[in-house]
Amino acid sequence: MFDGLKIQEVHAPVPALLTNPRLLFPLSIDEQAGAILNTPRHAYDRGLKFSLIPRLSGEGCRVELTGSIHKYHNAGVHNADPFTLADLLATLDLLLTTFGIDPFTSILNNIEFGVNVVLPFRVARVLDNLISYKGKPFYPDREHGAYYWQCVFGQYVVKIYDKGAQYRDTVPGLPANLLRVEVKVLKMDYLKSRGVVLNTLADLLTVENYKPLGALLVEVFTSILFDEPTIDPDTLNPKDRERYQTGRNPKYWQEQYGKLDTIDRSTLAGKRMYDRCQKKLRREEKRFRALLDKHRVWDNWPNQITGLIADTWEQLTAVDTGLLTAIDERRTVWHSVEKCPILTNIGESAGNRETVPTPAEKCPIMTGLADQPETGKMSDFDPLYLVSLSDITTPAQPSPPGGRETPITDGLFCLVTGVKLDNPRRGQKFVSATMLRENPGLLAEVERLFRCYAKGSKEDRVTRAAHNVRNAYHNQFHNLDRSINRIHRQPVLFDVGDTLRLTADHRERLRR
Repeated sequence: MFDGLKIQEVHAPVPALLTNPRLLFPLSIDEQAGAILNTPRHAYDRGLKFSLIPRLSGEGCRVELTGSIHKYHNAGVHNADPFTLADLLATLDLLLTTFGIDPFTSILNNIEFGVNVVLPFRVARVLDNLISYKGKPFYPDREHGAYYWQCVFGQYVVKIYDKGAQYRDTVPGLPANLLRVEVKVLKMDYLKSRGVVLNTLADLLTVENYKPLGALLVEVFTSILFDEPTIDPDTLNPKDRERYQTGRNPKYWQEQYGKLDTIDRSTLAGKRMYDRCQKKLRREEKRFRALLDKHRVWDNWPNQITGLIADTWEQLTAVDTGLLTAIDERRTVWHSVEKCPILTNIGESAGNRETVPTPAEKCPIMTGLADQPETGKMSDFDPLYLVSLSDITTPAQPSPPGGRETPITDGLFCLVTGVKLDNPRRGQKFVSATMLRENPGLLAEVERLFRCYAKGSKEDRVTRAAHNVRNAYHNQFHNLDRSINRIHRQPVLFDVGDTLRLTADHRERLRR
C-alpha cells in the first residue's frame, strides 16, 4: 500500500501547528547576538516530519510534510506489517484532524507504493540474483546497507529489499523472509501517463486508482532480470552458454539500452531505427528469460513472487460496501469544515495523561470499523507506551536537581517522556532500565527519540536508553550554563539578557 510521501506545501494553519501539543518547532538563535534566525524549523511526530520553511518573498512560511504514512499508523515505530485500505482511511483521518490539514488542496509531490510479501525461501535468493531493470543495474543504498537495493530513474525509483532484516531487532514476531517491493514516484507525471489520477492527499482514497497501481507494481517486478543460481554453465551447449554468460552481466544490458539513447528520433528514419533496435533488444531479453526457464532446477521463483505481489496488493486494497460508505462519510466531514479541527482529546496539558487515546480508540472508531478485528491492528508493542511518548509535549522547563520545586505530578510521570512510572522508587523521576526491559515498545520509542549517548558506551542497550532519558533532562541545564559562560567570555556591544527568549527559570540563572 502507500508508504512514504512528500507534500511541499501543506494547507494547514501555521499558528495551530505551532501550538499543537504534538509538535515542537525549535528556534535557531545566533549565540553571539541572541537574534532569532529566519531558517527552516522542523518538528517530528510518529514517522512524519513537519517543516516550516520561510518563503522567498519574506512573507510567512510554507508547511512541508515528509515521511511514512505507514509508520504514522504504527506510532512511528515501523512499516513492516500489512497496511490495508481501512488502515489508510483511519490513519488519514487521524492525521488530518490532529493537525488541521486540508487534504483536497495539499498537493502530493512524491509518493511510495508497494507491498511486503512473505517468501517461502530466503530473501537473499532474490537480492543476490538481481541483474538489471530496463537496462539499469541495481545498486545498494549506502544509508541502509547491502540488504537494500534500488534502481534510480528520472521520474521514479524501483526499490527491492529485505524488510525482515531492516526491523529484525526492533519488531518482535516479524517473519524472517519478508521482502519489500516498492516504487517511489519522484515525478507525478509518471503516474498520470499510467492513467492514475493521484494529485492530492485526498486522492490516496480514490478506489479507482488501486487496480492500475497494482498492475504497475506487478509490471515493474516482472521487468526485472534475475540470474538463476542453479544453472551450471558447463552443462550448456556453446550457444546457450554464451547467451547465459552474456545475459547475466548487468553491463551488457546497460550498454544495449544506452545505444537507444544515442539514436536521434527527431527524424522519421531515426524513429524507425529506434523501433528496430528496441524490438531486437526485447527479443534478446525474451530469449534470455526462456533460457533460464528451460535450465533452472528450482521452481520459477520470480513467477512465485509475482503472484504473491498481486495477491497481497489485492488483499490490502480490498473494499466492500461498508468501507466505501466510511470513505464517503469522512470525505463529507473533511469537505464540510473550512479547516479540520484539531483534536482536543489529546490532553489539555502535559500533565493530563488520562485523556490520551489508545491506538485502538484513535483509528478504527473514527471510521466505524471498530468491530472488524483486523482493521485496527497496530504493532505487537504495548500501544499505551507508544502513544504516551508520542502524545506528550515538552514539559515546562523544570528546576535543576536540588533547586526549586519541580513540576512533578506526585512522582507518577517521567519528567522527560511523560510515561507513567510503575511503582516508582522514592525520588524516581525518569523511566528506569527495568521498565524499558519489560516493555519493548517503550524501549523502541525511547531509542528513536534519544540517541545522543551511544558511541563508546559499554552499557547494554536498555541501560543506555535509560541513561539517554536522564541526559535529556540534565543536559538542558548544562547547555544553559555553557551558553551563559560563553556570553561572559565573549561580551557583545549590548546586554542580551533582556532580549533572549528564556523561561523564567533560565532567566533567573542568567541573573546570577
